[in-house]
Amino acid sequence: MLPKGDIPGECMDCGAQITYSKKSMQTHSDLLKKHRCPKCGNFALKTLSKDL
Repeated sequence: MLPKGDIPGECMDCGAQITYSKKSMQTHSDLLKKHRCPKCGNFALKTLSKDL
């Protein structure tokens, strides 16, 4: 399950908006590629954060 937080993200397949949190040592892509979209179930999550 994707950790809840305040970083915005989006599913590239169905367009669902998500929010998540990450640990300081993790990259956004490393975290998101391991989790499925809660709406459609695909591995298509992408960050919308400008703070990379």
